[in-house]
Amino acid sequence: MLELELLLNMFLDQKLHELTVAECSALERLLEYPDQQLLEYLFGRITPASEEIVPIVARIRAAVS
Repeated sequence: MLELELLLNMFLDQKLHELTVAECSALERLLEYPDQQLLEYLFGRITPASEEIVPIVARIRAAVS
């Protein structure tokens, strides 16, 4: 999905070097979700059920907004 790819690439270009090991792990878990669900999380339409990925979703949203 192009829109998702653009959002994630923007975030990774800006912030990848700042991520902690825990944040990288959470990002890996986040990327296991289906594309449509990822978009819903990143647009703030739904909140992830997994507390582990909530902070990385918030960080991505802040970086790309």
